[in-house]
Parts: sequence; C-alpha cells; structure tokens
Amino acid sequence: MNSIKDLKETDLFKGLETKQLQLLGKHFTEKNFQAGEAVFSQGGPAQNLYILLEGEVTLGIKAKGEVDITAYSVGKKGETFGLSSLIKPYRNNVSATCTKKTTVLSINGEVLKKLMKQHSKVGFEIMERVAEIYYNRLNSTRAMITNLFKMFKFQTGKSKFIETYYER
Repeated sequence: MNSIKDLKETDLFKGLETKQLQLLGKHFTEKNFQAGEAVFSQGGPAQNLYILLEGEVTLGIKAKGEVDITAYSVGKKGETFGLSSLIKPYRNNVSATCTKKTTVLSINGEVLKKLMKQHSKVGFEIMERVAEIYYNRLNSTRAMITNLFKMFKFQTGKSKFIETYYER
C-alpha cells in the first residue's frame, strides 16, 4: 500500500479521513517516467488518474495546424492529472508529457469509479474536488488567454483579434 501521507497531500483527496484514504491507497501503483516521455495522448481513452510525487508534467493541446499549446503545467507534489478518467466520455482532452524525470501514483479510473459508487460519501467529496480543480484550471486558462489578447492588441494596435485574423 502506498503512503497515506502522500494521498493526504493531494489536491484531489484533501479532506478525506485516514480510513477513507486507506480504502483508496491499496489500489495505487507508483510509476516512473523519463523526461520527454508521454503519459497519455490527447484523444485517446482516459484510463488512469495520476498524482504527481515529483517531477513535472505539461498538459498540452494539439490545435489545428499542429500547433502545441500548453494548457497547464503540473509541477507541485500532490497535483492531480488524468481527471478525464472520471468524467464521460472518458477521453483525454489534453496530452500529458513529462518535462523532467517524473514519479506519479496511478490508479485505474474504472477501479476508482467503482470505489466511489460503493462509498458514495467518498465519491461525492472526490467529485467536488474534481470540479474545483477544473474550475481553477479554467480560470487560469482564461487569464492566460486574456493576457494573450492584451499582448496582441498592444503589438498590432487592433482592438479586436477577429479583425486582424480575417484581414486579407
């Protein structure tokens, strides 16, 4: 069984009691990745949930035209990624790539969902945290986009991005 201390320090399981963490802990495995190694790919099936122990993982989006956009960087011990394994349609909406040697705890999404159904109080608390994590990441992305538009306006003098985008 993995250290309950590691699970207590996660953004996803904060607030759960030791007994509840013990229930989950025995289903986690530790995995190691090298710098540059993909943990999962955008569009693929979301099978596992991950908790960062050490290292750094970039969550990126491949946009049309093969442009890679960093949506979020997971670099703090206890941060969670692979949340799509808990949310329909269970497909990865980003790619996760290690930017340095990385160690994670991993649990199969199906196993975690089954435990959450069997222990509804635990499941409810976990899903509240999932919503909180997505909300915080959405706000972070909004701030990034707003700053991008401000920089674009400053550099071009255009008041609207769309006017420049569709110039001929």
